[in-house]
Amino acid sequence: MKIYSTLFLLLFFVFAAFSQKSVNLTIKSNKEIPKGYYLNVQSKNYGFNPDKKTHELELTVNNPEFGFLISPKGKLFPFWYEEGKVDVLFEQGLFKKKIIVNGSESHVVFENLQDASDFEEFMEVFNSNRNSIVPIRYIDRYFNFIGFSDEEFLEIYKLISDDNLSLIPEFQAYINSIGKNKLEKNKAFIDFVGYDKDGNAFNTADFRGQYLLIDIAATWCGRCWKALPHIVESLKDYQNIQFITLNEDNNIDKWYSMAANKQLEINWPVLWEVESGKSELLNQYEVISYPNYILVNPEGIVVDRWTFSGEKYFNSKLKKYLN
Repeated sequence: MKIYSTLFLLLFFVFAAFSQKSVNLTIKSNKEIPKGYYLNVQSKNYGFNPDKKTHELELTVNNPEFGFLISPKGKLFPFWYEEGKVDVLFEQGLFKKKIIVNGSESHVVFENLQDASDFEEFMEVFNSNRNSIVPIRYIDRYFNFIGFSDEEFLEIYKLISDDNLSLIPEFQAYINSIGKNKLEKNKAFIDFVGYDKDGNAFNTADFRGQYLLIDIAATWCGRCWKALPHIVESLKDYQNIQFITLNEDNNIDKWYSMAANKQLEINWPVLWEVESGKSELLNQYEVISYPNYILVNPEGIVVDRWTFSGEKYFNSKLKKYLN
């Protein structure tokens, strides 16, 4: 029996090795790539040598994958690549920068989805490429930025096979949230029970009688980290407010490591899980950018919400309601 098991494992690894495909990824630009830009592929970051005009990477893939050229301010220039030779040109103009990709059929599908002028055209592209991973990953990542109705998104959802449902966790959460109440200003806050890294439960309903400021953030979000120091300092001037961070991701160790590097003294709840489902809750809150702030008054009413802002703007919000 051990001989058969060993033989099976050997054949499995040999098959896996042969199933991997090689990609020659070349990054070029019509000008020198500015300092601070970097490339993200397969969850790794790569910087650019300013002395080189052409940058090459040898990668292996099992399926088409996507990567990003990322600016110092966090702007993303996405592209898809697959087996073979793929050339990515970063074209820099006076007023606009864009990515041009050659050698990737997957990127063509991505662009066709991106350029669809209406729902019918999008559905045609999606349906004709339903055996590709590209439209599946596209809808999961970008549905928040597509102005389709709930009914239209349900039509798209029907095209996704059961085998691919595991690839659309965010879109699935949105579908599950259809018909549920959405967070609205001057309406009752949608309470939740969240859990910190040690499993301690925090129910937002327990903070009635004081203001509650929810900071919806992400470990990867540079603007979230930029705002935290002045938020912590500003809140020291107010007694009747509870601050809570709800993280979009689950990179707990990395978040606390980054907090330590920034010398932040964490004396407020930092939550990672939500009893009712975090993605479903964020869809009810209609969060599409980070950081996202929700201010709830002592009676449990949402009095304001806003996204990233400077220290002056943030302080003006606190003074408006807490003074």
